[in-house]
Amino acid sequence: GHCIPAADGGVAASACLARSRVNSSFVGSGGYRCAGAVIKGQVSVNYVIDTVAWILMGAAVIFFTTGALGLFRFPDVYCRLHAVTKTDTLGLGLLVLGLALKSGSFNTALLLLIIWLLVLASGAVNCQLLARYTLDVEDDAVQSAVKRAQGDHHDT
Repeated sequence: GHCIPAADGGVAASACLARSRVNSSFVGSGGYRCAGAVIKGQVSVNYVIDTVAWILMGAAVIFFTTGALGLFRFPDVYCRLHAVTKTDTLGLGLLVLGLALKSGSFNTALLLLIIWLLVLASGAVNCQLLARYTLDVEDDAVQSAVKRAQGDHHDT
């Protein structure tokens, strides 16, 4: 809603107007938009959107952190790839959603969505390529060991 001075010259409304003038965020019919202000016991929509955005971005940081821990803690390449791709995909999705809410612009939100989709596609392809390469290297190592073992066995 609009920030309008209280009839009794309330401090909250005056501070809201001053902050709105500094941010120069005008909203319709000459009024001022007040991000995060509580006026007459009501929480503004911008405050709720900002809170949700920060919660989403905080959850994204948690997912990125667990992915990094999985990268260091899991025993083999496949578990590490699984941990990193799953947590980064969800973490980036939450981060994009939080940033889209904070941006307040449809064009910026659309651009963030496109970037997220490109990262999703490239992450899936890279994970698949790394897993296949690792599997090929492991198969080659096993086959070499079997050939050496068979060669040693036939010599005796």
